[in-house]
Amino acid sequence: MKRIILAVIATHSTIALANQHVNASFNQLKSDAELCRHFSGEWDTDLPKERKDEIQAGLNKYCNRAKDTYQKLNSKKANPKQLSRILKEYDFLNEAP
Repeated sequence: MKRIILAVIATHSTIALANQHVNASFNQLKSDAELCRHFSGEWDTDLPKERKDEIQAGLNKYCNRAKDTYQKLNSKKANPKQLSRILKEYDFLNEAP
């Protein structure tokens, strides 16, 4: 009986840790995707080279990181309901270069 209780507790602990990791990934995706979108909106051909370089660095950092997280979450199919809602909102990450 004690073994069954310990097994149940261990299983619930493992699931809770996995959910925390997935939630952290969702939050990271949201943050990075919003910053990616922000930097995308900043781009203008008339800007000085220094500002273009800053924007490009932001695009590289946040868009690439968001795309990586997006693909990892999509491949895991973690929490499909929450994932599909987020993926629809940030579907532009599939199309970004």
